[in-house]
Amino acid sequence: KEIRDLFTVKKQMYKRLSVNVQVLGRTISVGGEVRTTGSFGFEGGMTVLKAINRAGGFTEYADRRKVRITRINGQQIMVDCKLALKKPDLDVPLYPGDRIEVVRSIL
Repeated sequence: KEIRDLFTVKKQMYKRLSVNVQVLGRTISVGGEVRTTGSFGFEGGMTVLKAINRAGGFTEYADRRKVRITRINGQQIMVDCKLALKKPDLDVPLYPGDRIEVVRSIL
């Protein structure tokens, strides 16, 4: 209503105006050394370990100590998932649009 009123009443640009709002999918993506890479629906309370679990878990080549989260704003966070299994407070919460990359271990 506010957008419509702005362009019809205040600026008098249009006589009538329709405004449609589309909510884009709320997803996170998981890639790299997981069993099933791809995008998954975001659920409230989702963490790095929960998302990796949703992707089928780590492969045998995964470096569980260097899991990278990239936020929509470009911020990157490294997570030691091996340690997060022992200390759940280190399991980083996720937000819609986050990308998780599990790198390959060099060993």
